[in-house]
Amino acid sequence: MKRQLLPITLFLVFGSLGLFAQDPDTLDVPPLYENYLGETVPALAHFIVADTTETGERKNPNRVYRLERYKDAQNPGIYVLDYGMDIDFSLRMVAEEGNSRPPLIVPEYTSTGSVLGYHFKLI
Repeated sequence: MKRQLLPITLFLVFGSLGLFAQDPDTLDVPPLYENYLGETVPALAHFIVADTTETGERKNPNRVYRLERYKDAQNPGIYVLDYGMDIDFSLRMVAEEGNSRPPLIVPEYTSTGSVLGYHFKLI
C-alpha cells in the first residue's frame, strides 16, 4: 500500500507546484501600431497601460516586453514614450536577439516643442 501512495503523493505535490509557477509571457512590442481610429501611434506606453488593471495591478506579473532592435531606416527600433506613466510594479523590457543597435526609448515633444520632464522614475 505504501508503494502505491508514494507515486500519487509525488504527483500531487509536484503537480500542484506547477499550478503556482508562472512562466514569463513575452510580448513583442512594435514601435508603432494602428489604433482603433486607424491612426499610427507610438505603442510602448499603450501596451503597458493595456496590461494594467484599473487598480494599477499587472494582469500578468511575469510579462516581459520584447522591443525591436535597429533593422534599417524604415525600422529603426525607436520607441516614443508619448506620455508619462506612474508604474508601481516590476516592469521588464528586453531587446530582441541580434547584434544591431538596441532599441531606444525617447521622449515625445509637446505642442510647445518641449520634452517630457522625465522618462522613468526608478525606485
